[in-house]
Amino acid sequence: MFCMLAVACSDSDDETIVAPELHPEFTEAEMDEAYKQKAERKKEVDIAGWPAIVYDEELTMVDFESRTDKTPPASGEEFFSMLNYDSDYQFRKSAASRDDWAIPFKTHGQRGRREVYNPLYKGVYVAGSCTLWYDKSGKMLRMEGSCQPVKDFNVTPALTPDKAKEKMAMYLGAKVDDLDSQINDECYIAFYPKGGHWRPRLCYSGRSMKRADVSHIVIDANTGSLIFVAYFHEWCGTPSVSR
Repeated sequence: MFCMLAVACSDSDDETIVAPELHPEFTEAEMDEAYKQKAERKKEVDIAGWPAIVYDEELTMVDFESRTDKTPPASGEEFFSMLNYDSDYQFRKSAASRDDWAIPFKTHGQRGRREVYNPLYKGVYVAGSCTLWYDKSGKMLRMEGSCQPVKDFNVTPALTPDKAKEKMAMYLGAKVDDLDSQINDECYIAFYPKGGHWRPRLCYSGRSMKRADVSHIVIDANTGSLIFVAYFHEWCGTPSVSR
């Protein structure tokens, strides 16, 4: 049985919204601790002869400027082929790519090209993104972001989008029609700690302005269990960091 909470910041001055108390699989504090432990497992590795940084299996950086005796990949396609990921793993170029953008790790306002890619596994979005930076001559300088391999993973959810909405509405103490329509109806793959490592989970996310203390929730796309709740740290204020 759910405990009940009175939630502030309702749509009406006279209305007090009563919503269930949420008990996710991971609290924000537990996730923060898991991220700290993951950071402690930072490793410097070699990717096709280029120095790189990984946390567990998450690739976060590849440096193409450190070696003058090698030619960097000429394109995103060539770079991703270096990773030797499962053949079902693809990268789709994002609209966030820009032909002229300030390079964050360069000084004196140097500019270049930024290509942003969203990872997909069997057509399902994988949480994270990968940015490839080029100088003005078109030479690849660095990869930054988050690339995590997925293999032999079932991407068919037991819950349909409609059933997932019903579950999320129940958790949030709202109606299905109250859920934010801007949240994607499709499930996606996210990584959560298990057994000392980070493992893929098939998830749905949702939110409702009827629950003003919550930024969004994440549920398991197969069981419907509540995985994570991202809270607004100050109600009607700044949201917590999304996971």
